[in-house]
Amino acid sequence: MHMADALVSTPVASGAGIAAIVLLGVAGYKVNKAKGVNSSIVPLMGVLGAFVFAAQMINFTIPGTSSSGHIIGGVLLAAFLTISSVLIIQCLIFADGELFALGCNIINMGAMSTLVAYPLIFRPLTRHRHSATRLVFASVLACLVGIEAGACGVTLETEFSGKRN
Repeated sequence: MHMADALVSTPVASGAGIAAIVLLGVAGYKVNKAKGVNSSIVPLMGVLGAFVFAAQMINFTIPGTSSSGHIIGGVLLAAFLTISSVLIIQCLIFADGELFALGCNIINMGAMSTLVAYPLIFRPLTRHRHSATRLVFASVLACLVGIEAGACGVTLETEFSGKRN
């Protein structure tokens, strides 16, 4: 679902890039502020980021299509900085998505899963009861919402860019 440069216009890419930078700044501030309370959070974010990065390298064939997909990992991490770091590395080193569209990719795959689906779907559903069935249901639902919200973001960004087939 990495968005390519050709899908977005300069104003849309710039706006998404600025929004992504602001979100990263706020997330960095919050992690730095919370670090005094829990000093093990940053190493844990790094280890989980490495795990998700490695897990994302495994592609799965999508039946009935000639395409493949991989996990996004945002709901698993629930850490915007970490998933954004993974997306930046994928962009710069592995050419998954392109630099011009990086802000869009961070919003679509990072923010929609960690800042929308996780706090609005997963956390409320698991707040009071932690049964295995409830955790699985909440995880699947949050992942679906995060992926669909990101896909809607791609559609909106493409539409605002005036790019049509």
